[in-house]
Amino acid sequence: MDEVELQRFSEWFKSMSNVDRLKILLYLDDHNPQASFTTLEEELDLNPTTLSRHLTRMIDVDLIENAKKGEGGQKERSFYLLTDFGKLSLERLRSL
Repeated sequence: MDEVELQRFSEWFKSMSNVDRLKILLYLDDHNPQASFTTLEEELDLNPTTLSRHLTRMIDVDLIENAKKGEGGQKERSFYLLTDFGKLSLERLRSL
């Protein structure tokens, strides 16, 4: 394993070691595959600053992605969803 791969694994373990981040992953997988920031904030009872920090970290390690949707003249809304790597990470976690 090269240095880049080792760093990626290290960042993944750091991300997966936080209870709030695990709750976000599980919520996206079990309840709402495309949740807005507001939905995550309300459903998981996280303050906006904490949630934003967690989402940024999870995007950085490719566990989730941010998708924007807006039709016609509507304002674009931002949604968070699991990446393939995020789904695989949860599968591995649940198999432990």
